[in-house]
Amino acid sequence: MPNTAFSPGPRLTPSIIISVLALIVACSGTAVAAGLITGRDIKNNSVTSKDIKNNNLTGKDVKNSSLTGKDVRNGSLAFADLSPDARERATRVEKPLWAIVAADGTLLRGNGVEGVTYLGTGFYIVKFPRSISTSPVSVSVISDGAGDAQINYRPCVDNPAGPTGCGADFDTSEFMFVNTENSSGANQDEPFMVSVGPEGISFDSPLRPAQKSDRNAEGNR
Repeated sequence: MPNTAFSPGPRLTPSIIISVLALIVACSGTAVAAGLITGRDIKNNSVTSKDIKNNNLTGKDVKNSSLTGKDVRNGSLAFADLSPDARERATRVEKPLWAIVAADGTLLRGNGVEGVTYLGTGFYIVKFPRSISTSPVSVSVISDGAGDAQINYRPCVDNPAGPTGCGADFDTSEFMFVNTENSSGANQDEPFMVSVGPEGISFDSPLRPAQKSDRNAEGNR
């Protein structure tokens, strides 16, 4: 039987070991980087828009309530970009609030006025569905030609209590205090009409009657 000598394979030299390790690292480098590199390893303010893949960021990548109008290019938003509620408000045409009130405080007709409270001779409270403190207001007596009746009014906010003021039950800007008088300045029941325009103009506009000089500290305007 011939004597066959055993021939060992190639020896593992240091260069071979290093080459194998390099191949393993190269194949798994992405996975290793994903597990080891975090936001702390990136210098602040070093990543630019060129480093981010186009159309890759979503709303989840932006902190809630962090964007403002300065972050949106002027003129870039269209009507379709608004929410349904915002589109509805943008196209809403507010009808004027108005009412015709009888001398006894009966609400004869109107639009949007929720009610009228008769407080006593010449004193009325008109209730609206919203604040009227930033709206133009017009109030006038419906005269029958039998004298020069006068009318005074103001929003019911921080008004004095008692017969010459709105009182605690009506102390909000949804209420309007109305006072009608005869030509001598004495309180007198009179029919009147009131109208309130859209919000955005102060109640202290020229439409508001000037304060009468003969009013006392608790008097009406």
